[in-house]
Amino acid sequence: LTLEMAAWARSAVGIDRSADVLKHARELARRRGVTNVRWKRGSIERIPLEDGAVDLAVLSQVLHHASDPVKALTEARRVVSPGGRVLVLELDQHDQQWVTERFGDRWLGFDRSSLSTMMDEAGFASVRVETGLDDTPFGVVMAVGTRAAAHRTSSRRPAVRRHQTQSA
Repeated sequence: LTLEMAAWARSAVGIDRSADVLKHARELARRRGVTNVRWKRGSIERIPLEDGAVDLAVLSQVLHHASDPVKALTEARRVVSPGGRVLVLELDQHDQQWVTERFGDRWLGFDRSSLSTMMDEAGFASVRVETGLDDTPFGVVMAVGTRAAAHRTSSRRPAVRRHQTQSA
């Protein structure tokens, strides 16, 4: 996903916890002539970027591996600049228990309501959650939220306006 999105960005950062995955991604980028991506090893719950370092963070199929998905979303919000967005592409809730053993999944996906609640808890504004692909048993749910642009001096979280739509 990072390589495809890099074509639309001045620069991009690809992050993964696996050195092998990063090695493969670097090689693929080299073969495709993609030169505007920096690669970093890190965890979704501790992203190796400064506060406000990016305009857009894309979390693609990673929350179901997080021990604490709200913490991961809060961390993604931290690295996005004020007014920036976080886009989440995640597995819809499913009953395929075998993925916990084979792939190390900690969660069996998330339904729209739980993903919306987690985005709210992580402090996002203008949250929107929709159902994407509906491939049984592994559908996709998508969410987008904005990091509030206003500087806050209080420790209270900003009010969150939630808007949900259902795709046809």
